[in-house]
Amino acid sequence: DGDDKKGNSGRTKNNGNGKSGSSGKRRRPNAKKMLNAAKNGGGAPVSIKQFLSMPESVNDLSSEPIADFFQNTTVLFADIAGFTAWSSQREPPQVFTLLETLYSSFDVIAAKLKVFKVETIGDCYMAVTGLPNPDANHAIHMSRFAYQSLLGMQELIKELEALLGPGTSDLALRVGLHSGPVTAGVLRGEKSRFQLFGDTVNTASRMESTGERGRIQVSQETADLLIAAGKSHWLKPRDKLVVAKGKGELKTFWLDPTKKRRATKTTKDIKVSHDIINVHNTADRGGATSSAAANPSAPLSNPPAASAARNDDAEFDEKYSRLIDWNVDVLLFHLARVISCRSRTPSRGSLVNHSAEVALLPSAVNDVAEVVALPPFDAEAAKFRRDKPDVSMMDQTRSDLREYARCIASMYRENPFHNFEHASHVTLCANKLLSRLITSDEYPTEEGLHDATFGISSDPLTHFAIVFAALIHDVDHTGLPNAQLVKDRHELAIKFDNKSVAEQNSVHIGWELLMDPRFERLRKCVYQTNVERKRFRQLVINCIMATDIAARDVNEERQRKWNKAFRRVGGPVAATGQIQPSPLQVQEDMNRKATAVIEHIIQVSDVAHTMQDWHIYRRWNERLFHETHNAYEAGRVSADPSLNWYVGELGFFDYYLTPLAMKLKECGVFGASGSEYLSYVMRNKKEWEMKGQHAVREMEVLFKDDHDDEDDESTYYMDDDFDGSELDSDDLGYDSADMSSSDEDYDDDGQYYDDDYDDEEGSMGSGSSMEGDYDGEDDYSDDDGGNYDYPNRAPRPAY
Repeated sequence: DGDDKKGNSGRTKNNGNGKSGSSGKRRRPNAKKMLNAAKNGGGAPVSIKQFLSMPESVNDLSSEPIADFFQNTTVLFADIAGFTAWSSQREPPQVFTLLETLYSSFDVIAAKLKVFKVETIGDCYMAVTGLPNPDANHAIHMSRFAYQSLLGMQELIKELEALLGPGTSDLALRVGLHSGPVTAGVLRGEKSRFQLFGDTVNTASRMESTGERGRIQVSQETADLLIAAGKSHWLKPRDKLVVAKGKGELKTFWLDPTKKRRATKTTKDIKVSHDIINVHNTADRGGATSSAAANPSAPLSNPPAASAARNDDAEFDEKYSRLIDWNVDVLLFHLARVISCRSRTPSRGSLVNHSAEVALLPSAVNDVAEVVALPPFDAEAAKFRRDKPDVSMMDQTRSDLREYARCIASMYRENPFHNFEHASHVTLCANKLLSRLITSDEYPTEEGLHDATFGISSDPLTHFAIVFAALIHDVDHTGLPNAQLVKDRHELAIKFDNKSVAEQNSVHIGWELLMDPRFERLRKCVYQTNVERKRFRQLVINCIMATDIAARDVNEERQRKWNKAFRRVGGPVAATGQIQPSPLQVQEDMNRKATAVIEHIIQVSDVAHTMQDWHIYRRWNERLFHETHNAYEAGRVSADPSLNWYVGELGFFDYYLTPLAMKLKECGVFGASGSEYLSYVMRNKKEWEMKGQHAVREMEVLFKDDHDDEDDESTYYMDDDFDGSELDSDDLGYDSADMSSSDEDYDDDGQYYDDDYDDEEGSMGSGSSMEGDYDGEDDYSDDDGGNYDYPNRAPRPAY
């Protein structure tokens, strides 16, 4: 064992019963005496079991090391698959909320099953059975712990999604177990750490990294112990040998402790089961959901018929319900700030007669504001800007918001990409960008912060309008690009004069629904004066119309506005030369900048998948490919998307995404965060250059085989349940570890390392979105305002 290297595992304190840390309540009577004796070099050496019960760290290195050899143990590694990608979209408090919630639940299970928690390394949880107390059933206890932890996480992440946002329920645990001897010891110092060493640690890590999300993989050694204990029915051999780094080919097993011995069903049993399923699927709850979705808003002048279709599957409805609740929480937070700010400032303008509001909206294209006037700085309101709004007394407003969000969700079509989940993701990203606005910590006064953010940070109504627009920005998207709708002379193209068809449709549907009499009380919360109503409507229209990146004239106009705001091209200050601008010009200049930044926030959020972790980029890229491929197979678009997808992505990175990300830094509103998005764009472009061609070939194979038997491991389930299912990487020759969105691993000697850019990576995990009607004729504005005609592009759906 002398050649084994450490598995880099440990904790400062453990009490030996599966919980980390020393409780301080039950101390061994002679613990202090033995510790002092060890420090003085006298008396019996301190054992591991004794150390784990001690209240202090061991800092003196002059005494005999605290170490021991344990012949019979089972080591577990459990990794949160998808965590790295998920965390790239969240703020630090949200990341730690997830980890603390999950790990504390694992600790409770560990305490019940005699499992010893070793440590957590990022999103990886490590535990062992068989030490410090010998346990003849260490493999059984660890198997039960692994299964209960996996099951517990599945329930917890569903609850957490309402708190932490879309994509949380897509996380899954990937678990690996291996049994064998380990050397355990304490690395002493300022913070003493309990450690495990040996090949067993390394092999257990390989069992996790070569496993699959939502499953438990065990080695032959662990399987032998379970079989000897009469638990062979828990095991299912993997169809193929696993190639583990540093181990070669290994025979492994899937573990399911719920499986019964040789349980069989008669034909009658099967018929009864099917009857129960059918009854469940047609239950009153499911029927009511479908009925509500079919007619979410009767007063709508032209409700989209295709939007009524909803999946009756209970899990699908449950996930949508969680996403709705999360969106409501975000909207309510910002709306509460609107109400709080309004109560401290005098109203400007005449009051709105909410009962007489008209649902009809002029052409959204013609109603895009050149400049949206934000309110001037208000010192009294600024005093309360940092206060967290109290939403405890807003139950009625929450109910109204939930009904509105439910109606909107029901009108999103079940496209692979342009769906309610995408809208929720855009809301998440927009909310994150708003939270990244430079703070008052960087400015001595609130007024300085107001000026630095061009008034955006001081106006809660602007924040609410942005997340509101994100929610509705793709409602009733047909899954076809605007260019194709125009070519087909679609009724929507005719209705909206062939201009920004999908965007105008979403504006009209969202606004008409808000004008419904059911939401009069909600409108009174959002705006009370005509000044507020005008600003809110202008912001919503500008944000949604900004997501059309395909039309040449729209791109040119958008670039002109940015140049005028930030590059002094044709602006009022440039026109007057050295003449000092008037106060009105200064205010207009601030509003012009604010308008450009607000539109930019929603644009970035709409393609934020490309500016996040590689796995997020891949997930949404696959979904868009799927959606475009569906249109091609249905004969709705003429070009096979796979022909130009790889080259098209490179052009999209160069001529749209890179300039877009650079503007986040250029505007100066987001402080240090301005560089983060550009960094992700450059990294994802580099990854796509290396792996994109192979990824396109994979997607072609996956979508050609998507009607294969679902029991075949090579089948890819493309979001049938919105559960984030991933491709079985064994069938594509990838290391399954890459499916986890985690780059953490252990080397051949059990040493922890970070392999962020391993050439073997190639997960089908996450994805990006591609905006625009890529029909080979559309233009992209480059960083200097010029236009780039990108040739030979396969058509792709627009936001």
